[in-house]
Amino acid sequence: DPLTLIAQSSNGAGSRRHMIEIALDLENGILYGAGTPGLEAFDITPNSPELLDEHRGKMEHLELISSSLIAGTSRGRSSRQNGQIRGMGLYLFDVSDPSQIGEPTYLEIDHASGLAYRAPYLYVLSHDGKIRTIDISSSTNPEVINETSGLANPWKMVIIDTIGYIADNTLGITTVDLSNPITPI
Repeated sequence: DPLTLIAQSSNGAGSRRHMIEIALDLENGILYGAGTPGLEAFDITPNSPELLDEHRGKMEHLELISSSLIAGTSRGRSSRQNGQIRGMGLYLFDVSDPSQIGEPTYLEIDHASGLAYRAPYLYVLSHDGKIRTIDISSSTNPEVINETSGLANPWKMVIIDTIGYIADNTLGITTVDLSNPITPI
């Protein structure tokens, strides 16, 4: 069988019913998954794929910042199991020990969707057509330093050099110039 299931329900049908995003810390052999379960950390080193820890709720997008910090966004719908992730916005998690995911720092952002990191800034898209530039130099006190409008319904952003490529559900593929990283054009 070419498939190996590493995130199977352990407490009945449906506990891992909607996994929609992953981020990989290849250096440390950790895979992070997000969805209706919330944020989950898995050890994927050979012969030992296992769930290490979880933070319950609903999360749609992930961005690995470093081996000790991961960002995620939520549109604010909680899971059926009284999740800890309930608010609409950005969550920054301390994952320096993936077997004990730290309590997140939360920043409210309406309609938060995709995100991308280009040191030292995190860019958070939102379904209201905005890109927010966020200073995360203090992961416990993230600060929105700019909002750029002009998108329609952005979902995902990938950064290559100084260009951000955005998948927008209404506009298609859109690019932004990040030559001035604080103010995307």
